[in-house]
Amino acid sequence: MKKSSIGLCVAALGFVNFGCAKVIVQPKIDHFKVWEVKEEPVQREVMLKGQFDRQGQPTKVGVLAAFANPVRKNRYRIRDDNAHLTWYRIDRREPARTVRFMNQFGTRKWKLSDAKWLLLPAEKKEPDLVFPEKLDHFVCYDAGPRRPVLGSVKLEDQFDRTRKQVEKVKLEPAYFCVPAAKDRGTITNERDHLAIYRIKPVTHLEPPLGVPVRDQFGEHKLTVLRSVFLAVPSWKLSYREKGN
Repeated sequence: MKKSSIGLCVAALGFVNFGCAKVIVQPKIDHFKVWEVKEEPVQREVMLKGQFDRQGQPTKVGVLAAFANPVRKNRYRIRDDNAHLTWYRIDRREPARTVRFMNQFGTRKWKLSDAKWLLLPAEKKEPDLVFPEKLDHFVCYDAGPRRPVLGSVKLEDQFDRTRKQVEKVKLEPAYFCVPAAKDRGTITNERDHLAIYRIKPVTHLEPPLGVPVRDQFGEHKLTVLRSVFLAVPSWKLSYREKGN
């Protein structure tokens, strides 16, 4: 049986109980608001090594299709204005897995299937912003069930400030992302994962917003179209592969 676990039990939102002691657990990464962009074709093959594939797997990268800003969610402030992620489509067959994790919405159990996204740290080319050297790469797996999160959240990121508008949205599970090493790189932060929720309703940028960015694949002039996802810092408690 393939299984990974951390001896944690949730005492309250944001707390972990180690025996009789309570310790506040704070993520080292931000929430991210993810925006669909006009697709940009990419012809790449990379080696990805993560917590589900310790030996590494060659992976073909398709198109650049989304971009993530750090976002202020309700009372959670942005930790690092430099932290951005470019989202590249991949389509890698994977065994079925069940992952149990914890975030601000509580403890959840999702079923994972194929790898669908590769996330690269990126720099938004603006004054006072630099490349996020300590931000990891992530591989994101299709996730369910699609039951929506109850309630709603307010989101404000760098594009929302440009539009002078704050979204109030509802959320639906979409992907679960684990930190990964790309090619000869390393993982900086093994603990923090991202649970990805689909935003409903979406908000279209009218007119679309042009954004210059840079990542390890080069420089891009993105055309930002609409909001699609919220990425929430999460801690993986255990996982199990089907048939093991």
